Amino acid sequence: MLTEWLAKAGGWFTPEQYLLWTRVEGLAWTLADLVIVWYLLRLGNLCRASMGRRQHRIAYAVLAMTLPFVALLPFAQTGMAFFFLELLVTIPHFVLIVYALLTDAPIAAQALHRMLAVENRRE
Repeated sequence: MLTEWLAKAGGWFTPEQYLLWTRVEGLAWTLADLVIVWYLLRLGNLCRASMGRRQHRIAYAVLAMTLPFVALLPFAQTGMAFFFLELLVTIPHFVLIVYALLTDAPIAAQALHRMLAVENRRE
């Protein structure tokens, strides 16, 4: 039943319309990924700064290296080209998310502990 409905729904679009809406949706998700990764790195840097640790630099460079591929997304001529461009963007983004979470979680916990200790001393 579900497969029949999906096949019918897929038939409502021409291949050109499907690619257009794939571009729109993919670009929206990719821009959201950029914002999420940027702010995750930024939050990590704030925690790192409060603990006197080295700031992220290479991670920002990796994020910046994905920008040309993001700019090419709206101009992908085929679904396969769009798919490969998306891979060139999303794989580094997800790697950066995992990297930031693994490296910054302990630092964030230390920063939070320090902040709470300072607040408790004020009371």
